[in-house]
Amino acid sequence: MILRLSKSAKRDLKGISKYTKEKWGTEKEEHYLDALFDRFEQIEEDPSRWKFRHELFADSQSASAGKHLIFFKIDGKVIQVARILHQQMDFTRHLDAQDFQAES
Repeated sequence: MILRLSKSAKRDLKGISKYTKEKWGTEKEEHYLDALFDRFEQIEEDPSRWKFRHELFADSQSASAGKHLIFFKIDGKVIQVARILHQQMDFTRHLDAQDFQAES
């Protein structure tokens, strides 16, 4: 399986990085991003183990990583990461079906 980030997920990562660095410093930012990338690897290894979120989008799933949730969907051999949202956000407001589509 190949894990791909949507444009929105890439923006989310940049925002998380910037906020964490400004709030807690470079060391914490690197630690938090490492944890996110570790979770990406775990999702790649066994995507079936993560929670299905049919109430949000058909066949979508989420995996927690620190204070964030990684939302993704499997499309053939691609794991499409749609968004990386803080756990207190209104997911329905920030998730878009377009983000779940694998880019060609």
